[in-house]
Amino acid sequence: MKVDISGLDVSGIVTQLDKTVESVSEIPLGLPLVWLWTWDCICNFYKDDECLMKPKEDVLRAMLEQDGGGFTLEYGTEHHYESVRDWLITNELMLYCEMCESNPPHSIDSKYCEACAREYKESENE
Repeated sequence: MKVDISGLDVSGIVTQLDKTVESVSEIPLGLPLVWLWTWDCICNFYKDDECLMKPKEDVLRAMLEQDGGGFTLEYGTEHHYESVRDWLITNELMLYCEMCESNPPHSIDSKYCEACAREYKESENE
């Protein structure tokens, strides 16, 4: 894919990229690019209307306790996304209404199905 660079401040982009690489390199975790990509993926789930997420601190703590969740970029972005999603669900850090088995209609005042909202609230109180 060829990028149209007319009008782009190429030296400004180089500076931004250099700063980003430097910043990512300072993350005190192994494979910081994988951590960054994974965290970006997780943050996208927070924006997804079909997801109920635990607080970000809980998610990060679980990742740290499980050595980063074992994620890799080796198999591409789609595989990574699915791995992160499955890990979040398995570790009860996210409820994904689209995958809900009961999938009843959502109530008027909630964007989540009643079963998922109830399960999420119950797991928060444990």
